[in-house]
This record gives sequence, structure tokens and C-alpha cells, in this order.
Amino acid sequence: MDVLSELLSAIRLTGGAFLRADLRGPFAFRSMTGLDTCAAFGRDYEQVIPYHVVVRGQCWFGVSGEPLVLGRAGVAVLLPRGESHVLAHAPDATPLPVQQFLPSQVLQGPVVLSVGRSGEHTQVICGFLACERRRWNPLLEALPRLLAVDLGDGPIATWMNSSLEYALLQSDAPRVGSESQLARVSELMFVEALRRYLDALPLSAGGWLAALRDRHLGPAIAQLHADPARDWTVATLASSVGLSRSAFAERFQAQVGMTPLDYLTRWRMQVAARLLRDTARPLLSIALDAGYQSDAAFIRAFKREFGMTPARWRRSGATAQT
Repeated sequence: MDVLSELLSAIRLTGGAFLRADLRGPFAFRSMTGLDTCAAFGRDYEQVIPYHVVVRGQCWFGVSGEPLVLGRAGVAVLLPRGESHVLAHAPDATPLPVQQFLPSQVLQGPVVLSVGRSGEHTQVICGFLACERRRWNPLLEALPRLLAVDLGDGPIATWMNSSLEYALLQSDAPRVGSESQLARVSELMFVEALRRYLDALPLSAGGWLAALRDRHLGPAIAQLHADPARDWTVATLASSVGLSRSAFAERFQAQVGMTPLDYLTRWRMQVAARLLRDTARPLLSIALDAGYQSDAAFIRAFKREFGMTPARWRRSGATAQT
């Protein structure tokens, strides 16, 4: 499993409900936050990533304090921080709260938002991805507040567009099981958007995502993720990627924003947290998989990271799932 896939698995990514926007003529909306949108749909999640895919026409998207971005057909727009944002026919349009245009009672299953009867037709599929809130997730922290990605015109994009067209049909006449199918499409779209964004990053870019592409740091991070229980040292990591200890440590700190061993500790805690919630394994067994030789040392490290003991974390997860 690659590093991106591991991180997506660690945050328990799931697809959310869908809304189809059929827009004609002038329009400008300010959305609710991701969490408030989910609440309107009768959903309760810890963290939400809203997204929009332009199927037809074009639409401007923006978050407070930043210029709006134009999305044409085939563009996916994601809001990794779950912020309120604008959708508009023009960058200088004055947005109104989207609640003014939604049905009075929302909302189980897909919803159609129809505005205007004349003018150029813009069609947008709106949805959200939900995940567990973690104190540290390098992937979500590394993404911009608004991420716009052209899904392109290759085989994957063709499949994605076909799936989104299917989503449109399902939103008109939802059937049993259709919501889970649409949710899966949203998850795959998110992964594809991430990969395209990563491929387009300039070589001069900094941050965790750029570190994955670095010929030295990328393999080192992959090793830490593949074998977190190993007794890693900065020297062994540096040697494995062909750098001196000092050069590797300096490069890692500059790109990732923390030392290699601090990164390892945080990743070990993510691994442990997932095992605590997803399995009934004994505490010592999980501690060993996370690189700790005693449950006492593991409990101390876990409490520093999450502010609670592993046992309490496990109980809170069980309560949330019942």
C-alpha cells in the first residue's frame, strides 16, 4: 500500500450525500460549512471535505480572502478544511446564503437544486467526504484551502465522467443501494484528484506532498509507513536513501516541518489509533506493532498525542459506532 492510500485508510474516508445543482442565468451562493451541510442532511461527522464536480457549463468557486477560481466541465473542486465557500456565475457576483434556495426540509438522499429557467446551463454535482478528525494528518494539512483539479480526458477521466453521469440519473430516481454506489464514486474521485494534484506540483514546491516526490525523502517516508515498528534511527534512514545523517535530517526538517523521528512517532500513533478502533487486539499487541516494547511506554506516548488513554480512545470509538 502506498503512503497516500495508507493515510486515506487511517482517516476512515467515506462518501457523503449528494446534491445536484441545475443553474441557469445569474446565480451566486455562499455555502454552509461542511459540518453544517451534513447536519442539514441529517448526518453527523467529525470532519467533512465538501466537493463539487462541474458536469456542464462553468462556475466560479472561492473561499474567503482568496481569488475565485473558474471551474469548467470536468473540473473537480475540493475544500479540504470544510470551509464555507462561494459558487457563482461571475467572480464579482454578490452571493446569497444557499439555505434560501434549498427545500425547507432536507434531506435524506440526493437533492436537486434548480435555479433559473433561461440562460446558459451550468450543472454541478455537489457532495462531501467524511473522515475522522485527527490531531495530525499530513495529507489534509498539506492541501490548499481550495483545490481545483481538471480530471482530464484520459481513460480514468472517461470512466469518472460516466460514473458522474450515472450519479445524475440516480439523483433523479434513487434506488435501493444507489447512495452507497454514489458515495464510492466520490471516494474514487477524491483519490484521483489527489493524484493529479500531486503530479502537477512543481519540483520547487515544499511541504509534505512535495517530500513524497523527493528522490531521497519519498523512499524514507515510505519506509517509515511500511514498517513503523522497526527501531529506526536517523542514521539508518539516511543510509537507506544514500544521504549523510546531517544532510538527510536537514532536508527532512526543511520539507516536512519536523524531525524524522517526530514524524515516525506521529505515524505510529495513527497506526495504533486505527488498530484500537478497528480490532479487539490486546493493548500490548498493538503497542508492539506501533514500535513500543511495553504497554506503559505506549500509553504515555498515546496520551501525549491524543489527550486520552488508548482504552478511552477505544471506548469512544465503540460508542460513536453504536
